[in-house]
Amino acid sequence: MGPRTAASRPQDRRRHRPPRPPPGGQVACYAQLAAGYPGPEALVGIRDPRVDDPEPEYLSTEQLAEHYLQALAPALESGERIVLGGFSGGGVIAYEIAQRITAQGGTPPLVVMVDAGAPDGELTDAEADGSFANQLRAVAEGRTAPGPASTADTPTPADPDAPAPDGATAEPDGSAAYLAEISQIAEWMRGDGGGDPVALMRDSVEAIQRYRPHAYPGPVVVLRAGDTGFGKGTDYDESDRFHGRPGLGWEDHVEDLAIRVVPGNHVTMLTGDNVRSLARILASAVKN
Repeated sequence: MGPRTAASRPQDRRRHRPPRPPPGGQVACYAQLAAGYPGPEALVGIRDPRVDDPEPEYLSTEQLAEHYLQALAPALESGERIVLGGFSGGGVIAYEIAQRITAQGGTPPLVVMVDAGAPDGELTDAEADGSFANQLRAVAEGRTAPGPASTADTPTPADPDAPAPDGATAEPDGSAAYLAEISQIAEWMRGDGGGDPVALMRDSVEAIQRYRPHAYPGPVVVLRAGDTGFGKGTDYDESDRFHGRPGLGWEDHVEDLAIRVVPGNHVTMLTGDNVRSLARILASAVKN
C-alpha cells in the first residue's frame, strides 16, 4: 500500500511531520490531532502496508522502518526538513527511521514520541486470558459492550514546556471507562479492505517489543500522558511499565531529550479537549 495522507497544511511545505501509525497500522488516531494542529507544517500519516491483509506478514521494526523510509525518499532528496513522530509503537518505528537517515549521512531529524515507551526486552503474552489483544478483539467483534466514554479531561499543564512530574498522576479508571477506551482503539483500527486489525496489532506489538534501541545522536521530544492509569487494575495493567520513568525509558538512549506532559491517558490524549492541547504542545515542540 502507498502512503495515506492524514492531513496537510499548504501554508508551509518546507517542514513535514510524518506520523508513523501505532500498532494496528491505520492513521485514524491522528485525525483530530491533524485537524487541530495550529502550526504551519504539513502533517502526513503513512499507513502500515499490511492493513488490508487478512493474514498479515510478520515484519520487524527494522523492516517497517525501511518501508516508511522509501515513502519519505522524495522529501528527503528535496532537502526538506523532516520531523518524525508517532503515537505508541509508531514512535518506536519513527526512532528507527531516524537512525537510518542518520546512518545514510543525513542530519539526525527531530523525533517526537507521543506516549511511546522505549522497548525494554519484555514480551507481552498476547494470547493470555485477559490480554489487551483478546479484550480488543472481543470489543471489535461486538462480544463485549463498551462502557460509556468518560467526558472528563485531565487539566492542561499551564506551561507546555513543563517538565515531567516526579510521580504518576492519579487517575483511577473504572472498567466501563477502560472498555470505552478499548472501543476507541478498535474504531481507530477499523479498515475497509478486509484486513484483520487485531492480528496486525498483535504482530506489530511483538515486533516493537523485540526491537532494541541504540543510542541516537539527534533530538527527541517525549510527549507523555499526564494520566498514567490506562488499564490500571485490569488484567492488562502495564500502567507503571513505562510511565514509571520521566522519559518513558528513552533517557537510556538519547542525550538530547526533552519531556513534556500532556493531558489525558494513553487513549484520551488523542480525543476531545486533550487532543487540542496536545496539538498546541506538539506545534511548540516542532518549532523549538
